[in-house]
Amino acid sequence: MKKPYNKKKRARVLLVAILLAIAVCTGALACFNATLKRGEKNKTRESVAEWTQQNARLLQYKMDRYYDTLENVARFVQNLPMNSQETQKKIGRNFPTKDTNFIYIRALNLEGKNPEFTGSWKNQQYFKDSLAGNRGIGKNGSTYKSGVVLSVPVYDNSDQIKGVICGVLSPDSLNIFTDSEEDRERRDLYVTDKDGTYIVKQDYEGVSGDNLYTDLSGRELSVKLKNIRFRVSQNMKVCFSAAKTEDDVAREYAIVQANGQKLNVVTVMKEKTVLETSTYYQKYLYLLIFQLIMAVLVVVWIYLRMIRDDRIYIKNLNKRLELSEETYRVTARNNDVCIFTYDVETGLIQFLNEKYKELGLGQAQLSIPVLMKKIQEINPSTCAEIEVIIKSIDDKLPNFEHKFVLWSGGRKRYLHVLTTNIFDNTGNVARMVGSIEDITMNESDPLTGVLRRAAGIEQIEQILLTSPGVGRVHAFMIVDLDNFKSLNDKLGHMWGDKALQDVAKIMKNDCRPRDVICRLGGDEFVLFLQNLPEREVESFAEGLSGRLHLTYSDGIQSVSITASMGIILAGRSETSFQELYARADKELYEVKRTGKGTWHIKE
Repeated sequence: MKKPYNKKKRARVLLVAILLAIAVCTGALACFNATLKRGEKNKTRESVAEWTQQNARLLQYKMDRYYDTLENVARFVQNLPMNSQETQKKIGRNFPTKDTNFIYIRALNLEGKNPEFTGSWKNQQYFKDSLAGNRGIGKNGSTYKSGVVLSVPVYDNSDQIKGVICGVLSPDSLNIFTDSEEDRERRDLYVTDKDGTYIVKQDYEGVSGDNLYTDLSGRELSVKLKNIRFRVSQNMKVCFSAAKTEDDVAREYAIVQANGQKLNVVTVMKEKTVLETSTYYQKYLYLLIFQLIMAVLVVVWIYLRMIRDDRIYIKNLNKRLELSEETYRVTARNNDVCIFTYDVETGLIQFLNEKYKELGLGQAQLSIPVLMKKIQEINPSTCAEIEVIIKSIDDKLPNFEHKFVLWSGGRKRYLHVLTTNIFDNTGNVARMVGSIEDITMNESDPLTGVLRRAAGIEQIEQILLTSPGVGRVHAFMIVDLDNFKSLNDKLGHMWGDKALQDVAKIMKNDCRPRDVICRLGGDEFVLFLQNLPEREVESFAEGLSGRLHLTYSDGIQSVSITASMGIILAGRSETSFQELYARADKELYEVKRTGKGTWHIKE
């Protein structure tokens, strides 16, 4: 039999709970005054760190602009001799100091020499970095006071490095600090290179030398100096305290690396400035205590009134959620496609079945930066495709569909991605749920393994949206087999199928992974060689034509086949597949008319 409801017992429980809550709140608030300063100190540290990160991004923006200028110069001298005084004069005329902010810009040949100087810069590290294909940075002499040197490689028309462009900036050109005088009194700011040498700084009594790490080595730090240097080298934000010395005061430091650059942005604030903010809140302490106790009384009373129903509701809700989630996971595990979720708040991707392993990924949960790094190892061009999918979150698209190519396991894979964005009550995307399906078999011809007609046309049209590089072309080739009908009639269609497979294999071996091969139908193929040096097209056609002279025999009779090819060189981005096909077909007709087994090339 159920016991009757006891109001007095519930009232006593409520009273005990209220008294206990008041006691806990009183004890907690007794520590509030002691913890307030520490909390405000941490908050100010975070603010300084965030401010330092913003300055680091601004510094990177300025550096990118300077490097862009040098790369424009590198493209300007691509076809000019590197050891010519006339080249140097042209640089000065076309890139004047007043427009570029550089003190001067010089062109160096592979020996590090410039015709206007007798010396050589080949032993400078920034010169070596640029010869390796990277952006370089270093001192203009023994210190940065005489300037900061930036360098970029110069490529010739065959993508070989032919020299280096160097530009010298004054250290003030890297100054990104525009604080008011009041802010300048509260914090000191400077820029260092990767070794800690000051490039830009505001002098104060704690800076005695030319190197940040040397200045720190004589102070008691909250983080070991070697750990500070290691974190900075790993592009990690570092915040730490430096205890006061006899002639100095305690200071707080924040160091942030300008991402992609070999420079660090540093902010230093005096400890007394960090603690100033906390004193503002002291007068509100007692009012806060009273308000908090009253709030606790109200919350405890409401909580005790609702706790029973809430517990029952939550218990039932959890059961339903567990059942739904388990059903969802079982469905995902048994699915033939890769199922994933992306949590926008945490930035984590979770794969719900084992299909992710087929994409070359080694773990079921990873962040977007880690995913991009792994995709970069598999196929760099796919990173841009991943960014397109993630952008659908920013665009707040309810559903999104995308197809792209992934080069993995030694072969091309054609992936079809479907995503659905789940929105929160504010209208923002909280989670993305999607599937990744390998549609390679749907896109490929089952007999030869090359692309089907529709898939090939789609890929070629996509590539034609961009023009080839300087001195390069897109080569559109129709390959039609000669004497193929005779092969089928005399030896049978089994031999005809084998010939088609052999031809497809030869074309795959001759082409690069980024080239497109598709079978239009019957014995007709299309090859699309993208961004190929124009001088290599004819040698490619000659080699392919020779390898497509094939003979088949069943022991009684033999049949030989060749390939006729019509080739069009495309250099304009507005060219379409149909236009190229029509023009290449005319060239193929000429080959058939004048002599099979050869090729015609026309721009």
